[in-house]
Amino acid sequence: MAFKILLVDDEFPTRKSIIRELRGLEVQITERENGQEALDELLAKEKSGEVFDLLITDHLMPELKGFELIAQAKIHFPNLPIILLSGTLNEEDVPEGAIFIHKPWENNQIKELVEQIIVKTKQGS
Repeated sequence: MAFKILLVDDEFPTRKSIIRELRGLEVQITERENGQEALDELLAKEKSGEVFDLLITDHLMPELKGFELIAQAKIHFPNLPIILLSGTLNEEDVPEGAIFIHKPWENNQIKELVEQIIVKTKQGS
């Protein structure tokens, strides 16, 4: 069964770059362009009995910022791993429970982190 990732970024090239980096992993990626669309998707999946295994989100987006999305996601899915991407934040600004990656990220940095999260999730099952 594929590891389900919700990828949220308002920049199409960034989403495509992440998808390209995760190629080769057994993942199913759902893309959304802003935080509100992502929150709607998370809640819709919950109603259908499905859940995402990982949320990867940008911070500066229209409609709902990354911090707001993370806060809402943690209310509904307290154990959901979250990766926050930003080129404008510092690590000390990142909300508790999120893993921070500064844009631009290093080659394979996201892939290696996702691989670690997959292993950790499988061990917890």
